[in-house]
Amino acid sequence: MISKKLSEGVSMVSNALQSNSCQDVAVIAVIKDESAYIHEWIHHYLYFGFKHIYLGINRTTDRTTEVLDLICSQYSNVKYFVMDWIDKDADKSGINPSMQRLSFSFLANEAFRDPNVSHCLSVDADEFFYPTDFKQDVSHFINSMPYNSRLSIHWACQEVDGRAFSAPFENKKYYTTPQVKTIMSREAFDNLRKFTLHVPLLKISDKSRHIDASGNIFKKGKHREISESNFNKDQKAFILHRMIRSETEYLALLLRKRPSSTLRVKDNRDGIIQRTKLFALEVNTEDLDAYYRSLDNFIVNCALTDTLTGIRNEIVSNSQEILNISDEDLLKDVDVYYKVLKGTSVFPTLHNRITSMKITTLKKASIDKLRDTALMLESYNMLISLELMQLALQFRPNGLYIKHKVSAYQGKLKQE
Repeated sequence: MISKKLSEGVSMVSNALQSNSCQDVAVIAVIKDESAYIHEWIHHYLYFGFKHIYLGINRTTDRTTEVLDLICSQYSNVKYFVMDWIDKDADKSGINPSMQRLSFSFLANEAFRDPNVSHCLSVDADEFFYPTDFKQDVSHFINSMPYNSRLSIHWACQEVDGRAFSAPFENKKYYTTPQVKTIMSREAFDNLRKFTLHVPLLKISDKSRHIDASGNIFKKGKHREISESNFNKDQKAFILHRMIRSETEYLALLLRKRPSSTLRVKDNRDGIIQRTKLFALEVNTEDLDAYYRSLDNFIVNCALTDTLTGIRNEIVSNSQEILNISDEDLLKDVDVYYKVLKGTSVFPTLHNRITSMKITTLKKASIDKLRDTALMLESYNMLISLELMQLALQFRPNGLYIKHKVSAYQGKLKQE
C-alpha cells in the first residue's frame, strides 16, 4: 500500500459537498500508449491522497492495459475504461476529433457519481499535481484555500531530462507558463456547461470563486483557459508537466498520434529548446527519498519490474523510427517534422534529407509549406531558413516575397 503521513484534525461540516470543505478527491486522465509511465502517474496521485483514479484509454497499441490490469489487481480505487467506442461516431478519417473532450466528460461524470467525491482534477498522463511543501495531502491542500468552485493550478514545465526514464522530480529544472489545470468542485460540475481541458466552462459565471493556487482570484489571460502571463508566483501547488522527458523518449512520444489528428506524428510539440531562464524545484531530500521508496515498493507490489524493462526497450527502438517514412509522406507534413524535431539530434538528418531530394520528388511538395517552414525557423537557424527558401524559389522563381526573403537572409548571414 502507499505509505503517506497525513495531517490530522480536519473536521468536515455536514454540508461539505456544497461548501469548500473537501471529502474525497478524484483524478481523471485520458491516455494513449502510456505503458512505460502510467505506473508513475498512478503512484503519484495515490501518494498525494487522491482517493479515486479514473482513466480513459483511446486507440492504444502498446501494453497499457497489461500494466493497468496489474495495478488494478492491487488497487480497487483505480479504474480504467476503453473509450474507442467514441470512434463509432467518426468523421471520414475514421476518428472522432472530440475523443479527448468526450472522454474527459465521461470520466468526470463517473467520478461524481460517487457521493463521497467532492472535487475532481483533470490532467494528462504527463502532468503531476504537487503541493510546494511536497507533504500536504490534496484534501488538506484544498481545505487550506479560500472558498471556491474552481481551483486552477499552473504548469511547472520540466526541462529536458539528462537520461532516459528518469523518475518524476529527478530533474529539478523547470519554467512556468500561463497554462493551468483545474480542480473542479461538485458545485462547479453541477453548473457545468462544457468540459474544456484547462478551465471547465460553467453555465453561470462565478468569477469570484475561481482562484489559483496562491488563493487569489484567477485572472484569465488572452483567452479564458490560461492565466495572465505575470501571474502571482506565490503558488502553493503546481502541476509538474513532463512534456519532453529525455530526447529518446521525446522522439518515441512523437509517434503517438493526438486523439484529434490523423497525422503520423504529434504536432503539438515544439522540439527541444534549451531555455536560459529556469527555476529549481525545492524539494526536501528526505521527502523525495520517501517518495522514491514508495514508488519502488509500488512497482514491486504490482509485479511490474520485468514488464517495464521490456516496455522501455521497445521505446528505445521506437525512437529510432521517427524518420522511417517515404519521401512523399515526409513532404506532406514537412512543416510539422521541422517544428517537432527542432533541437534534436535528428534535425540535421531531416534537413539533409529534404535538401538532397531529387527535383522531381520535391515538385510534389507544397511550396507554401517550404516557405512557411523557413519563416518558422528564422529565429532558430537562419541558414536553414535560407536553404528552404531557396528550394521554394526554384519552383516559384517569380515569387516576389520569396525573392525578398532570400535576399534578406543572405544579408543578415553576411553580417554575422
